[in-house]
Amino acid sequence: MGWLFTQGQTRAEVIDRVTEDWVEESGLRHTCLAKCTRGNVVWSVWAHEVEGGETRTVIHCDLIRPQLRYGWGYKGMSEGMGPAYYTCPLAYLKMATDGINEDWRERVRQYHAKTNQKLQIGDKVTLTGTTLEWVIITSVRPLQGVGNNGRLYRIPRNMLGDKVA
Repeated sequence: MGWLFTQGQTRAEVIDRVTEDWVEESGLRHTCLAKCTRGNVVWSVWAHEVEGGETRTVIHCDLIRPQLRYGWGYKGMSEGMGPAYYTCPLAYLKMATDGINEDWRERVRQYHAKTNQKLQIGDKVTLTGTTLEWVIITSVRPLQGVGNNGRLYRIPRNMLGDKVA
């Protein structure tokens, strides 16, 4: 599925649109149970009524972005599509009982384990998404470290790799 843009639509309006409850013509209800944003990613948990009176609970991921001089738009994905985004709250994994992509769920758990790892001053950690091989932590608030090149860096938690012995 591609991007859907609406002229003049604001970021808040797009978020409201992608998390608004709706009812099919057949009467089946789709209810948003929880929602949050992580940057320009909207995470939501949905209860979808299906034929036979059953309800399926799934996670949705909507990417949002502005289009210059036009308005905000979105691109929707479900957990089954295996989005390449892992900032989904861990609580949502428990809420969505019909998890159909265990590989993606494991990557979400790994993402949170790395970004929430407890670091101490003096720990040596690898980094992802950079040419630096590692840093030695010099401060945990804010998270800073001296790189293998001798320079001091502020470190975003999403770049943390593994601790080095």
